[in-house]
Amino acid sequence: VSSSKAPVSNKENQDGVLQIPDVGDGISMFCVFDGHGEYGKVVTDWAIRTLPSYIAGAVAEGRAGQLLNRITDAYRAADALLTEEVGYNVIEDSGTTCALALLKDDLLLVGGLGDSRVVLGVDTGDGTLGAQPVTLDQSPKVPAESARIEKAGGEVRGEGAGGRVYAKGQQFPGLAVARAFGDGDAKQYGVTVDPQFIGWKLRTGQDFVLILASDGVWNALGNEIAVEICAKHRQTRDANKAANELVLKARQVWEGLAKGRIDDISAVVVFL
Repeated sequence: VSSSKAPVSNKENQDGVLQIPDVGDGISMFCVFDGHGEYGKVVTDWAIRTLPSYIAGAVAEGRAGQLLNRITDAYRAADALLTEEVGYNVIEDSGTTCALALLKDDLLLVGGLGDSRVVLGVDTGDGTLGAQPVTLDQSPKVPAESARIEKAGGEVRGEGAGGRVYAKGQQFPGLAVARAFGDGDAKQYGVTVDPQFIGWKLRTGQDFVLILASDGVWNALGNEIAVEICAKHRQTRDANKAANELVLKARQVWEGLAKGRIDDISAVVVFL
C-alpha cells in the first residue's frame, strides 16, 4: 500500500489521501479526495480527519446487508457536521470528491463521490493487461445525475468534458461534479453527498492491483496506462514506487500540455 501526491507550483494542492489498515472487523479503508473551490483544501482536510470515524461506525452497526445504507447515512451525517463545524460560508462554493475503497480478504466495496476514480488492474491470462473501472465518474451530464439536478431546479450546461451544474437560468454555482462533500449552494440544485456503490469479488491471479486517484491522474494517463505503470512494480510489490511513478508521469503529461495549468494529482496504490 502506498500513496503519492504531486506538488503543484503556484497553487495549493487540494487533494488528499487516506489509508487505514483496520477501520473495524478487519476491513481496510482507502480514500482519495479532490478538493475544489476557494476552500477545497479545508474541506479535504476535514474529511480526512472526520470520515474514518463515520465509516467505522457504519461498519460496527450491524448486518453486512445493511452496510450500503449505513455508509450513505454516514456520508449525510458527516456532510451536515461539516457545514456546522466549518460554517456555510466555507462550503458555500467549495467541496471535495471522494473515492472510497473498503477491502476485506477477497471482498471489495467501492463508493464513488464525484470524479475521483478507482480502477482494478487485471491480468487477463493471455499476456495482456486489463483496466477495470469500479467507480463511475459522476459528471453532471450523466443522464441519471442530470435528471436529479433538473428535478431539483437546476440545469446542466455543456461546459467542459462533463458539463456543469447551474441554478436554472442563473450563472451560479457552475459545479463540474454531481456528487461531493460540501458545495452548499449546489446542494440546493440536485448535487448530492450520496455515494454510488459497486461491490466486487476479487479474482485470485487476475485482479492484482487497486488504484485510487484523483482526476489529475486519469485525465492525464487514462486507465490502461495507469495499470501498465503499476504492473512494472508487480513482482516487487513496491506500491510506493508505483504511486510515485503514477503521479510523476501524470505531472509530465500536464507540463507537456503547456497551458499554464497543472491539475492536482494524487494516487493510492494497493497490490492485492
